[in-house]
Amino acid sequence: MHIISTINAKIQSVDDVPVVLVSLEGRRKFLPRPETYKEMQRLVRMHYEVDPLAVLQLHVSTWDVCGGENVEITEATYTLLAPFLESVSIIVATGYDRLMPTPSTTPSLRGGDETDDGLSVRERMEREKNQRRAPASQSRPVAAHRPIVESEDEEEVLVQSRYRQAPMKEFQVKQEPRALAPKEHDTSQAKSSRSVDTAEASLQATTSDADTHFHVLVSGPGEKCQEREFRTRGGHRVSNVLAGVCKKFRLDPDRFVLSFAHSFFFP
Repeated sequence: MHIISTINAKIQSVDDVPVVLVSLEGRRKFLPRPETYKEMQRLVRMHYEVDPLAVLQLHVSTWDVCGGENVEITEATYTLLAPFLESVSIIVATGYDRLMPTPSTTPSLRGGDETDDGLSVRERMEREKNQRRAPASQSRPVAAHRPIVESEDEEEVLVQSRYRQAPMKEFQVKQEPRALAPKEHDTSQAKSSRSVDTAEASLQATTSDADTHFHVLVSGPGEKCQEREFRTRGGHRVSNVLAGVCKKFRLDPDRFVLSFAHSFFFP
């Protein structure tokens, strides 16, 4: 760059001064004229505090070949044109309208864990989790003819234990014969006279079923199937029976279910 004073024309530079006038968004600074394109980019980012991710374009319009228009200087031509640079305009590429992001001085009125739709982050995560679980729970097959066996905690009595090879899981139920409720003959003449007797018989049958003891033979998982025989009552819950079985087999009760294989009775 050759410098001439506008006040005194006699004051001017004799040799080339290796500086360049850089203009960016109305701000102008004299910077050392670098010899490489990357060095020019580095100086602009440092002195103007430009976002490191912003794309910068170098333009010049002071040469006669530019015709007064801004012409971009590419990286490939910068080394050849650098000795003739006097004034350079820097343009930030589209997507970076500002130099550095300015922090907002107004605090947000909403909580930090609240989203645009008013739900908290925790509520949104719970809702998405439930939505993902819904199809899986609907598609899970429901076992038909699963025996309803109720049990109580700590009332199972281990009768015997043995090991054998079994190709598949079995669930055998040895059940003692239950007292059958008296059959009810619906006739128009005897219906009113036997209503009281029927209610009493039904209550007795329900009580008898709940007190009936039976044996449950449970086969565990694995190639070498483990078997345990339990004695329980009809009033016991299935979940408690499963908990007792898993405790004996050292299994996780949340990952296993009881499946009905077959049943047989003894006189």
